[in-house]
Amino acid sequence: ETPTQPVSPNWNRNLALGMILGGMAGFGFVLLRHIFDRRVRQSADVEEITGSATLAVVPKADELVNSTSLARNMGAAAEALRQLRTNLRFVRVDDPPRSIVVTSSNAGEGKSTIAAHLASMLAESGQATVLVDADLRRPMQAKLFDVDGTVGLTQVVAGSADLADCLVATQQENLLLLPAGRIPPNPAELVGSGRMQSLIRSLEQSFTVIIDAPPLLPVTDAELLAVASDGALLVVQTGKTRTEQVALATRKLEQVDGTLLGVVYGADQPEGRRRGGAVGAVGRSRRRSGRRQQPHHSVESVGAAGEETVGEPGSAGGDGQGVRRVSLDDLLEVAPLEVKARPVPKFPPVR
Repeated sequence: ETPTQPVSPNWNRNLALGMILGGMAGFGFVLLRHIFDRRVRQSADVEEITGSATLAVVPKADELVNSTSLARNMGAAAEALRQLRTNLRFVRVDDPPRSIVVTSSNAGEGKSTIAAHLASMLAESGQATVLVDADLRRPMQAKLFDVDGTVGLTQVVAGSADLADCLVATQQENLLLLPAGRIPPNPAELVGSGRMQSLIRSLEQSFTVIIDAPPLLPVTDAELLAVASDGALLVVQTGKTRTEQVALATRKLEQVDGTLLGVVYGADQPEGRRRGGAVGAVGRSRRRSGRRQQPHHSVESVGAAGEETVGEPGSAGGDGQGVRRVSLDDLLEVAPLEVKARPVPKFPPVR
């Protein structure tokens, strides 16, 4: 008998078989990728590796990169940073940290952004705060705050400039910025020097000091700064930081007897609503528009009684570029925990 339809190919059978085999292959690929994916996906993994608590889960948000102050912001990122500020007060109740290093495993994980916003949040609560840009390899704070950073930490430690001349007042009340200054040929030797330790100790007398440090894995600067300060915060980025990198960064701090105060976990959204997925680093430079402002907070004169005055943009004059003078001591009047602020110390020149 002559067949009335082709025996092969059997399209129904082939289609069903193809769907089954394709589903199995896809499931196997996803399973293998999950097994071999060493990137951090949740804060619990970081806590298990480091043995330290997650002090805040900071979701990705536009306001993190578009502004350096979230004082009046009520979004998820701002609330996470306020939680970080609160948790830091309870890390060591009897001896709260006065100098805190903010670092990460590798570059581009958001540590400069976290440092800037943490300093702003501390200043918002009334604490006199200094943000020190000690990342002398890739300084970011001058760009984030849109100020001139050619003179700063490097010159102060080298003894070629006074600390009071390099501190820059910011738009956030109670917050001063010490930019990185000129990039030196030997950053590790500079941040590990005795003068750097003396600078941190002197600032601690009147301020809460937030130090933006380089990443832990590529260089040793952050380890040296962690030893000179009261402890370090490790910024970890979901979908980017690898578990072995977190373990190695923690080990490097332990080797120098540095204190890991806790972990700041960068997520794409609050962890209660997160369902996985990669996210870009929160530490990108904020977008800036318009022309760059000239440095506008520098010491202009010294009074007869040794009072230093600081020039600041004012409203006098028809073009709005008038300058009013305020005392540096006025900027240092507010100090946390009833610690009375003292004049900024001046270091003798290096011999």
